[in-house]
Amino acid sequence: MARITMYLKGKRIEKLEDIKKYFQVYELMDYMNYGALRQWLEDNGYKEYSEKLSIWSSTDQKQKKKKLYDVFGIEYDDATEYTLVDELLLEKRKDKEILNSQIKGECVRSQKDLELLLQNIVKKRDKEDSEFESSGRFGHTNVTKVIKLMSITDYDIPINIPDIRYVGVTASEEFPTVNLEVDEKEYNQQGIFFENVYVKIKMSEKVDQGLRKKRMFL
Repeated sequence: MARITMYLKGKRIEKLEDIKKYFQVYELMDYMNYGALRQWLEDNGYKEYSEKLSIWSSTDQKQKKKKLYDVFGIEYDDATEYTLVDELLLEKRKDKEILNSQIKGECVRSQKDLELLLQNIVKKRDKEDSEFESSGRFGHTNVTKVIKLMSITDYDIPINIPDIRYVGVTASEEFPTVNLEVDEKEYNQQGIFFENVYVKIKMSEKVDQGLRKKRMFL
């Protein structure tokens, strides 16, 4: 599973103090509901905070909010809580627009879009386009290309096109899914990294056929 990258109020969260500084309870609730908040805390060495959030079965929204305030040491004030749904949606849209503008890169919304973009990247690299500079490593460039995955869908990610950073930037709080041919570490060795995505390893046809043969001879 790739490391989760969190944003609150349009700001990238690098450490625990950032959560307190940019605290936004509704965004944190969304991260919590999808399991991303606890994963981020554990990935960044704040396991004790993750354990405090281990009980999250209550359907009482007010209790959930107060739990987040308590865990991160923020004073709870009913007067500061948003009550209008339209206002919340507007705030979320603004934050998403800020996030989208902060990450510079090419946008794709489907597997077909991704394949066309990757073909274009390969062509530019092969022609030693001025946008890329040669590093000599496997004949490819060391300039990392950023690709923003804009839809909650599955994307098949090839391992043979190196030096690419795939970032999930969707309109909702859920993440897109990337299907990998091999373990994520092997992608990282090729300069391929992932942020804000769910990672799934696809079993290759050869491996699958080998397993079937083994089962047949058992």
